[in-house]
Amino acid sequence: MKNLILLVCLSLLFAGCQPQKETPKAVDLRCEYFENPLGIDTPNPRLFWKMEKPGRGAIQTAYWIQAASSAELLAKDSSDLWDSGVVESDRSIQIEYAGKPLKSSDEVFWRVKIRDENKVESSWSETARWEMGIMNQQEWQAKWMGAPAKLFTGELKNASPLLRKNFTVSGEIKKARVYISGLGYYELYLN
Repeated sequence: MKNLILLVCLSLLFAGCQPQKETPKAVDLRCEYFENPLGIDTPNPRLFWKMEKPGRGAIQTAYWIQAASSAELLAKDSSDLWDSGVVESDRSIQIEYAGKPLKSSDEVFWRVKIRDENKVESSWSETARWEMGIMNQQEWQAKWMGAPAKLFTGELKNASPLLRKNFTVSGEIKKARVYISGLGYYELYLN
Protein backbone atom coordinates (compact mmCIF):
# COMPACT_ATOMS: atom_id res chain seq x y z
CA MET A 1 0.00 0.00 0.00
CA LYS A 2 2.86 2.36 0.85
CA ASN A 3 4.35 1.75 -2.59
CA LEU A 4 1.04 2.57 -4.27
CA ILE A 5 0.70 5.84 -2.34
CA LEU A 6 4.33 6.70 -3.13
CA LEU A 7 3.74 5.95 -6.84
CA VAL A 8 0.62 8.14 -6.94
CA CYS A 9 2.46 11.01 -5.18
CA LEU A 10 5.41 10.75 -7.57
CA SER A 11 3.06 10.67 -10.56
CA LEU A 12 1.31 13.82 -9.38
CA LEU A 13 4.64 15.51 -8.69
CA PHE A 14 6.04 14.75 -12.14
CA ALA A 15 2.76 15.62 -13.84
CA GLY A 16 3.07 19.11 -12.36
CA CYS A 17 6.62 19.44 -13.73
CA GLN A 18 5.66 18.87 -17.35
CA PRO A 19 6.34 21.97 -19.45
CA GLN A 20 3.18 23.87 -20.19
CA LYS A 21 2.53 24.87 -23.80
CA GLU A 22 1.64 28.48 -23.06
CA THR A 23 0.57 30.60 -26.00
CA PRO A 24 2.96 33.44 -26.87
CA LYS A 25 1.67 36.95 -27.49
CA ALA A 26 3.07 39.93 -29.41
CA VAL A 27 2.68 43.12 -27.37
CA ASP A 28 3.95 46.72 -27.26
CA LEU A 29 3.90 47.24 -31.03
CA ARG A 30 5.97 50.22 -32.12
CA CYS A 31 6.91 52.03 -35.31
CA GLU A 32 10.21 53.93 -35.37
CA TYR A 33 10.40 53.44 -31.56
CA PHE A 34 7.00 55.12 -30.95
CA GLU A 35 3.55 53.81 -30.12
CA ASN A 36 1.06 54.75 -32.89
CA PRO A 37 3.17 57.68 -34.16
CA LEU A 38 2.16 60.55 -36.44
CA GLY A 39 4.42 62.22 -38.99
CA ILE A 40 6.76 59.36 -39.92
CA ASP A 41 9.10 60.68 -42.59
CA THR A 42 10.94 57.56 -43.74
CA PRO A 43 9.57 55.54 -46.66
CA ASN A 44 10.26 52.19 -44.95
CA PRO A 45 9.58 52.62 -41.22
CA ARG A 46 11.00 50.06 -38.80
CA LEU A 47 8.59 47.97 -36.74
CA PHE A 48 9.11 46.53 -33.26
CA TRP A 49 7.25 44.32 -30.76
CA LYS A 50 7.88 42.28 -27.64
CA MET A 51 7.10 38.63 -27.10
CA GLU A 52 5.12 37.94 -23.96
CA LYS A 53 5.04 34.38 -22.66
CA PRO A 54 5.10 33.06 -19.10
CA GLY A 55 8.01 30.93 -18.00
CA ARG A 56 11.68 30.82 -18.84
CA GLY A 57 13.45 30.13 -22.10
CA ALA A 58 10.78 31.51 -24.40
CA ILE A 59 12.10 32.31 -27.88
CA GLN A 60 10.34 33.67 -30.94
CA THR A 61 11.11 31.51 -34.00
CA ALA A 62 8.89 33.16 -36.63
CA TYR A 63 6.70 36.19 -37.30
CA TRP A 64 4.02 37.26 -39.75
CA ILE A 65 3.17 40.94 -40.32
CA GLN A 66 0.08 42.31 -42.04
CA ALA A 67 -0.47 45.98 -42.90
CA ALA A 68 -3.56 47.63 -44.34
CA SER A 69 -4.97 51.05 -45.12
CA SER A 70 -7.75 50.59 -42.54
CA ALA A 71 -8.36 48.68 -39.32
CA GLU A 72 -11.55 47.28 -40.86
CA LEU A 73 -9.57 45.58 -43.63
CA LEU A 74 -7.30 43.88 -41.10
CA ALA A 75 -10.32 42.74 -39.10
CA LYS A 76 -11.51 41.02 -42.31
CA ASP A 77 -8.07 39.38 -42.74
CA SER A 78 -7.29 41.59 -45.72
CA SER A 79 -3.92 43.32 -45.94
CA ASP A 80 -3.91 45.64 -48.95
CA LEU A 81 -0.51 47.22 -48.16
CA TRP A 82 1.75 44.39 -47.00
CA ASP A 83 1.63 40.74 -46.03
CA SER A 84 5.06 39.45 -45.06
CA GLY A 85 3.94 35.84 -44.92
CA VAL A 86 5.57 33.64 -42.29
CA VAL A 87 9.19 34.68 -41.79
CA GLU A 88 11.40 32.21 -39.90
CA SER A 89 13.28 34.61 -37.62
CA ASP A 90 13.82 35.46 -33.97
CA ARG A 91 13.98 39.18 -34.83
CA SER A 92 11.36 41.46 -33.32
CA ILE A 93 13.14 44.79 -33.67
CA GLN A 94 13.90 47.02 -36.64
CA ILE A 95 11.84 45.03 -39.13
CA GLU A 96 11.57 47.33 -42.15
CA TYR A 97 8.19 47.85 -43.73
CA ALA A 98 8.44 46.18 -47.16
CA GLY A 99 4.98 46.74 -48.60
CA LYS A 100 3.46 49.04 -51.18
CA PRO A 101 5.12 52.48 -51.39
CA LEU A 102 3.60 54.94 -48.93
CA LYS A 103 2.63 58.52 -49.70
CA SER A 104 2.43 61.60 -47.50
CA SER A 105 -0.33 61.44 -44.87
CA ASP A 106 -1.06 57.73 -45.50
CA GLU A 107 -2.36 55.87 -42.48
CA VAL A 108 -1.10 52.33 -41.95
CA PHE A 109 -2.72 49.83 -39.61
CA TRP A 110 -0.67 46.75 -38.76
CA ARG A 111 -0.56 43.64 -36.62
CA VAL A 112 1.80 40.72 -36.04
CA LYS A 113 1.51 37.04 -35.23
CA ILE A 114 4.46 35.12 -33.74
CA ARG A 115 5.53 31.52 -33.18
CA ASP A 116 7.58 30.24 -30.25
CA GLU A 117 10.24 27.56 -29.73
CA ASN A 118 7.54 24.88 -29.35
CA LYS A 119 5.97 25.89 -32.69
CA VAL A 120 2.99 27.33 -30.81
CA GLU A 121 1.50 30.22 -32.80
CA SER A 122 0.01 33.29 -31.20
CA SER A 123 -3.22 34.90 -32.25
CA TRP A 124 -2.95 38.26 -34.03
CA SER A 125 -1.72 41.11 -31.86
CA GLU A 126 -3.86 44.15 -31.22
CA THR A 127 -3.87 46.48 -34.21
CA ALA A 128 -1.35 49.31 -34.11
CA ARG A 129 -1.03 52.22 -36.52
CA TRP A 130 1.21 54.94 -37.85
CA GLU A 131 0.69 57.94 -40.09
CA MET A 132 3.12 59.23 -42.66
CA GLY A 133 4.20 62.86 -42.54
CA ILE A 134 4.83 65.18 -45.47
CA MET A 135 7.38 63.29 -47.55
CA ASN A 136 8.33 65.88 -50.20
CA GLN A 137 9.13 69.58 -49.87
CA GLN A 138 6.92 70.33 -52.88
CA GLU A 139 3.86 69.02 -51.03
CA TRP A 140 3.89 71.72 -48.36
CA GLN A 141 0.88 73.98 -48.88
CA ALA A 142 1.08 75.89 -45.63
CA LYS A 143 1.88 79.54 -45.21
CA TRP A 144 4.34 80.47 -42.51
CA MET A 145 3.20 82.62 -39.62
CA GLY A 146 5.72 84.58 -37.64
CA ALA A 147 6.14 87.53 -35.34
CA PRO A 148 7.61 90.80 -36.66
CA ALA A 149 11.33 91.21 -35.97
CA LYS A 150 10.77 94.39 -33.91
CA LEU A 151 9.01 92.24 -31.30
CA PHE A 152 12.36 90.79 -30.29
CA THR A 153 14.16 94.06 -29.59
CA GLY A 154 14.13 96.55 -26.76
CA GLU A 155 11.81 96.00 -23.81
CA LEU A 156 9.79 93.40 -25.71
CA LYS A 157 12.89 91.27 -26.21
CA ASN A 158 11.59 88.33 -24.15
CA ALA A 159 7.93 88.56 -25.12
CA SER A 160 5.98 85.50 -26.13
CA PRO A 161 4.03 86.47 -29.24
CA LEU A 162 0.45 85.41 -29.82
CA LEU A 163 0.07 84.40 -33.44
CA ARG A 164 -3.41 84.15 -34.90
CA LYS A 165 -4.76 83.09 -38.21
CA ASN A 166 -8.44 83.29 -39.08
CA PHE A 167 -9.76 80.94 -41.71
CA THR A 168 -13.09 79.54 -42.81
CA VAL A 169 -13.73 75.97 -43.77
CA SER A 170 -16.45 75.27 -46.25
CA GLY A 171 -17.84 71.79 -46.61
CA GLU A 172 -17.58 68.78 -44.35
CA ILE A 173 -14.24 67.95 -42.75
CA LYS A 174 -13.27 64.30 -43.05
CA LYS A 175 -9.82 64.62 -41.50
CA ALA A 176 -7.51 67.47 -40.50
CA ARG A 177 -3.90 67.57 -39.33
CA VAL A 178 -1.90 70.54 -38.08
CA TYR A 179 1.88 70.49 -38.46
CA ILE A 180 3.73 72.87 -36.15
CA SER A 181 7.39 73.72 -36.36
CA GLY A 182 8.30 75.89 -33.44
CA LEU A 183 11.43 76.27 -31.41
CA GLY A 184 10.67 76.30 -27.75
CA TYR A 185 7.23 76.54 -26.26
CA TYR A 186 3.91 76.71 -28.09
CA GLU A 187 0.24 75.98 -27.50
CA LEU A 188 -2.32 75.41 -30.21
CA TYR A 189 -5.96 76.39 -29.81
CA LEU A 190 -8.80 75.88 -32.26
CA ASN A 191 -12.35 77.02 -31.77
